[in-house]
Amino acid sequence: MSVATAIEPVITDSKAGFELLAKQLVEGTRLGLHRSPFQGSSSEFSEYTAYTPGEDTRFLDWKILARTDRAYVQKFDDETNLFTHFVVDQGHSMFFSSDSSDTAPQLPTKFHYAATTAATIGWLLLRQQDGFSLSLVDEKLRNHIPESASSSQLSRVCARLDAIAGRVHEQISAAKPQETSDSLPSALPFFSSLTELTPIIGRRRLVVLLSDFLPKVTLTEEERARVFLNTQHAVATLQKAGNQVIALQVLDPAERRLETLKKANFLRSLATRQEFFVDSNSQAESYREAFLEYQNDLQALFSDLGVKHIMLKTEASLMTQIHPLFG
Repeated sequence: MSVATAIEPVITDSKAGFELLAKQLVEGTRLGLHRSPFQGSSSEFSEYTAYTPGEDTRFLDWKILARTDRAYVQKFDDETNLFTHFVVDQGHSMFFSSDSSDTAPQLPTKFHYAATTAATIGWLLLRQQDGFSLSLVDEKLRNHIPESASSSQLSRVCARLDAIAGRVHEQISAAKPQETSDSLPSALPFFSSLTELTPIIGRRRLVVLLSDFLPKVTLTEEERARVFLNTQHAVATLQKAGNQVIALQVLDPAERRLETLKKANFLRSLATRQEFFVDSNSQAESYREAFLEYQNDLQALFSDLGVKHIMLKTEASLMTQIHPLFG
């Protein structure tokens, strides 16, 4: 089986709109998203759990305690619908695909894969009467569609994604080389936008981040620590508002293995449009080591923050990879 046929054939159809992609991927499935993890005192009763010293005694069932001499706590499920906010990276690096041409694209760009993921999960949410919203960002907020659980929400979101996919791709093709920035917060521009999004997203939402989470510039160990500290602050700001955060990292196979270096000695940065010479033999191994180190640090950061981190490979089945989100 070739790399292209390892994913659902519909995703490789660049002419299909995101709404059609989402509905075709979901068609026939009985999957549903896990219900809201948020719990509170003004909600429907869910279950009893054994009391653990230190828990709030307000939720103790005193009748059971008097009758059985055993302490149980009442748990409640939030009665409100599960609203999800998708934050999709539209930075230049997201429009990379290592296996495509103008006439016969075989692998989707990272943006195409991320947008299809958001649309697919969004359609599943609407089918279970839950709602969602969308923000498109690079170093700042660029587009936003407010949350809704109406049947027309998928059409609105997908129309915006379709438009962005075409417009940004044209902008990248026409862009001139940029000077690299020494601003460390902008090294991971996607996370710089999250603080701006916090008041828009609101409270007690499921926030799904879709990005490659790759830095624009090469970072020293000290610089990476500072950038990750800024990233930690941005994610923690969302969490302090009672939001649960999930990070879906979209990567092309060439980025994980740097296979493109076997075919070229000149590479162009999608982030800066600058071309640079590389020694393919010596650089491939050092890149792989640096990439693995970066990934380990990124995973540790998400783990420390309590953020579920899932890598989405653009050559692999979408529905299989996002299955852990379903119940």
